[in-house]
Amino acid sequence: MRGPIRSLTGQGVWYATANLLAKAGGLLLLPLYTNSRYLAVSDYGRWGVLEVTAQMGIVLLGLQLSAGLLRFAAEETARRIVARTAWTLSIGIALLLLGGAAGLVELTGDPVWALLCLFVAFEILLGLILGALRFEGRARLYTGLLALKLITLVGLSYLTLAIFRMGLTGVVASYTASSALSLLVAWALTCGRWPWGWPALDRTWTGRLLRFSLPLVAGALGSLALNAADRYVLVALRPEFEVGLYVLAARFGGVVNMLGAQPLQLAWIPLLYRLPREERPRITQTVYSGSVLLLGALVLVTSVFSPWVLTLMGSDAAYRAALPLVPWIGLGFAAFGLSLIWSAVLLEALRSRIVSLALAASAALNVGLNFLLVPLWGPMGAAVSTLVAYAGLLIWTYRAARPLVRIRLLGGRLLGTGIWTGLLAWAGTEWQFSSLIADALFRLLLVLLWTLGAWLLGWMRPLGSRESGT
Repeated sequence: MRGPIRSLTGQGVWYATANLLAKAGGLLLLPLYTNSRYLAVSDYGRWGVLEVTAQMGIVLLGLQLSAGLLRFAAEETARRIVARTAWTLSIGIALLLLGGAAGLVELTGDPVWALLCLFVAFEILLGLILGALRFEGRARLYTGLLALKLITLVGLSYLTLAIFRMGLTGVVASYTASSALSLLVAWALTCGRWPWGWPALDRTWTGRLLRFSLPLVAGALGSLALNAADRYVLVALRPEFEVGLYVLAARFGGVVNMLGAQPLQLAWIPLLYRLPREERPRITQTVYSGSVLLLGALVLVTSVFSPWVLTLMGSDAAYRAALPLVPWIGLGFAAFGLSLIWSAVLLEALRSRIVSLALAASAALNVGLNFLLVPLWGPMGAAVSTLVAYAGLLIWTYRAARPLVRIRLLGGRLLGTGIWTGLLAWAGTEWQFSSLIADALFRLLLVLLWTLGAWLLGWMRPLGSRESGT
């Protein structure tokens, strides 16, 4: 078992670094984004909605072709024809988006939406190439491309916001240009091994590819709705300032997704596809228990030290109201990360429809709870709604995957860990001492208490693979 776990850990570290780089732009640029001299609070809230809209466009128009490529590239004789088919479909979609961007400029005269169309087009093509790198296990090159993207984004953002004062247009233009450069470099580095050339469709593989990937579109949209539908509800029902608070809290809580959930998904799926069937229960159990520890620790550390980060950024004092939201959002992402373990088992069994149905149902629950709780509690209602929906997703995917890999959820221990983590994380966001030494000792004590709780709950001891109740 040490070989697969070592591979998962190594790949996971690289993918965690890659996700850190992918998301670090939003964090590194917070001193600009949360400074009203460069970007109004209302525009920051609007950017939060535009960013989610772009992500939805990438999911919907990208057709989840990168997931299909990853699944079927293992069939060695068909690898190149599958890749070329996926590339051809992506090129066609990108060309439609380029035409849409030109039309929007002529129609509205506002470059923001046109730039957003270009950004989506570049991201769809880049995502397919990054999927091919995941299949090859080239996590270092994957990470290097995202490092290039980050450097370009930060440099252009400081230029457009701090120097040229372009506001929201500068934000979107910087994202678009950094994506375009990364796509060009990724294409140049991989076109010799993959058929990123003249478009050519294979009818048989087009059908097979789309039958697998299209159900995942609904699931991916559901995942985005779980993550971001609350912003649309907040925009509709609450002031834009509260949207800005929630967007900032989501940046902090999103560290759990960035360093825990997403790297787990990127590394776990290819590994699971390669595992012999007799090894899957034991390794999946080990991955699950280790993920509980990793994700719980990330929730705690992110929440406990978020007041320090806000102080270091020099953000306006009004943004401190976002801190109590961080533990709720972080716990939601932790539940999402655990659900990805079971979703991977279902995808390997070609049960993509079940995954999509679970995501769509959880997204519907999230939206419904948002409309119920946001009018009452504002951004806190959105954070609570998302946590409940992600917990539902975790339970659903586990129940569906359990017949395939018969392992234990350990629901009592998991609930206890979540409550203990939430309480300590809440204390870290609510209390702050004026003395730096006293405050540092207090936060260190919270981390030590969490570690003690994790040991007492049994996550630090080896777990057997025998079947048990939830």
